[in-house]
Amino acid sequence: MIALDLDGVICNLMAPVLHHIRQEYGAFVYENDIRYYRLEEVLGIPDAWGMVREAIESKEAPVYEGVREGLQRLLVEDSITIVTARPGFLADCTHEWLVEWGLNEYIGGVYFAQLGANDPIYSEDFTIAVDDRTEKLLRYRKTTKKFLFRRPWNQRCLNVEGNFTTVRSWQRLVEEIMLAAQH
Repeated sequence: MIALDLDGVICNLMAPVLHHIRQEYGAFVYENDIRYYRLEEVLGIPDAWGMVREAIESKEAPVYEGVREGLQRLLVEDSITIVTARPGFLADCTHEWLVEWGLNEYIGGVYFAQLGANDPIYSEDFTIAVDDRTEKLLRYRKTTKKFLFRRPWNQRCLNVEGNFTTVRSWQRLVEEIMLAAQH
């Protein structure tokens, strides 16, 4: 079983958020400027979550390059579950987004994980986990092969224990997963 995060791995949620910032504040902020997970700290906007929620509900966020092809290749190897930190009340628009972008046919299920708790999903027997948040990757079982999808907001992670493999593209992610499956 493969666990994939949604935002930052499959869904480019930053694109509509950054567009909103340009429209609302006239500030040209780019993805490389987002150096922390907490947008309130990066942007100095008290309700940054409101912009994120609006972007999710609008279903305008695009998929990252190579996602569809990558999912096709991975599905041949294993089943795919999305493990997202989105709140459960956004389940309907999340499922609608997957359908609208034609990704639902590759996904076996979507799980809305609780970030602040010891969510049981992280104890499941996933062989592979892919996320852009180190704190989520570290919650998976020791036996799970972990991949950190490199984004500007996780650049500070030094990975000194070598807990995960860093990837920067879907092409590289699929290559690494195929390589791991051979061992």
